[in-house]
This record gives sequence, C-alpha cells and structure tokens, in this order.
Amino acid sequence: GLTLDLQAIGDWTFFNNKRWSGTYVSNHNPSASKTNNQSKMYQTTANLTYDKTFGMHHVTATAVVETQQFRWENLSGSASGLKFPELKYDNLAQANSTAVNSDFSAWQLLSYLGRINYSFNDRYLLSVSLRSDGSSKFAKDHRFSTFPALALAWNASEEKFIKDINVFSKLKLRASWGKTGSQAISPYATLSGYNTGIYYAYDTGGRTNGIQMGNPGNLDLKWEVTTQTDLGVEMGFLKGRLNIELDYFHKLTENLLLNKSIPYYIGGG
Repeated sequence: GLTLDLQAIGDWTFFNNKRWSGTYVSNHNPSASKTNNQSKMYQTTANLTYDKTFGMHHVTATAVVETQQFRWENLSGSASGLKFPELKYDNLAQANSTAVNSDFSAWQLLSYLGRINYSFNDRYLLSVSLRSDGSSKFAKDHRFSTFPALALAWNASEEKFIKDINVFSKLKLRASWGKTGSQAISPYATLSGYNTGIYYAYDTGGRTNGIQMGNPGNLDLKWEVTTQTDLGVEMGFLKGRLNIELDYFHKLTENLLLNKSIPYYIGGG
C-alpha cells in the first residue's frame, strides 16, 4: 500500500556563564564577565512509501524530502577595574575597561531522495537510489550535488541446485556501488573574512584599532564526493553454526574539503 510518514524534531541548547574576581583575589583589580549563547536545530522529514507484492515480485518505492536548519548566537561582555565590585557581573559598564563580543552562525540543508527496492522470489535483489543535497555552505553554483547508488544481491542458497549440494546453509553474493557527499566546512568558508582587535602604532606614541585580512574565501568549494564499490559473499555452514563473510572495498574521495596552509601576508597564519 501507500503510506506517508511526517516527522519534525527540534533541539535547543542554552548556555549561560558568569565569572567574577573580587578585590583581594584580583590584587585590587576586580573583574567580571558574562557569556550567553544558544543553538537551535530543526529537522523535518516527509517520507512517502509504496509497497506492493504481486506473485513472486516485491517492490518498494520511497520518496523522501528532508530539511535541516542550524542557528547559533553568542553574546559576551567582560570588564576589569570594576567601580562597584559588589555588583559583580550585573553592572559591567561601570568599570575602567570593558569589552563586548558577539557572534552568529547559520546554515541550511535541503535533501531529496528516491529509492526503489525490487526482489524476485527472495532470490534476486535490486536496489537503486538517487539522492540530491543542497547546502547553504557552498556558493550558488555549487550548492547542489547528486549521489546515485546501486546494489545487487543473489540469495544462491535458495536455488535448488545449491540446496542439492547440501553444503551451504546460507550463500549470498552481493555487489554495490554508490556515491556519498560531505559538507564538512564552516558555514562561511566561501567568504573572505577580516581579523579585528588588531592595533597599529604611529608616531603619535599611541596605538590605533584596525583590521587585517583573515582567511580568504573560496567560491569554488564544492561537495566532497566519495565513490565506493563493494563486492561480498556471505556463507553459512553446519545449519548456521559457522558463518563466513568476505568483502572487497574500493573507496575514492574527490574534491577533498581540507584546510590548506597559505602565506600570512594573504590571510594565512
């Protein structure tokens, strides 16, 4: 029959940290800090499945649409030389020196999956799937990538001529090939950044706040793709008391997402 499964999950994390050093502990330079950050993750999945058996044929077709969203925010403040140490971290503005920092990060993932599983008399098995993923971590021209997969299996122990040998309690030959993807980069790796909190000294004898080039972005980043082939055989003897499984794997990864060191003068370090 035809079934529809809808799921939605959410994960929220909140973090609050407060620190304070009093007058005597800090050698008459009381200080305090306060940090708040939160992360939110949402995931939705819509799974439509059609399952049908007719005669010795069994078919299962599946279509899936999945979304993921992640968001992280941070706000922190610190102060030293508190004018009213007894107020601790609840009045950071009344101090000789203060610092404020904030940060934000977010990304989204949209996935489509189609898969068909077919079996004939539980002897010959076939599985074909096609997956497409789109990640906001990549630039527009490289956002989506497609990953096909194919698997075949033969339950040879169900064949009459294998049963007549009376050696195997199980004999299964299988082969599979497929591609998978990885988006293991920071959400803004394609964008160039700048480092703040940099000071420059001039002839005036003082120093001036400034910025410098940070990690340079790379708009050509794309999905890391791994292609894997697997050939295997499963054998059972003595009514399942002895089982042997042999596999041959070949894996090739392309477009590896790996940080590369570059000279400091163009943003490296």
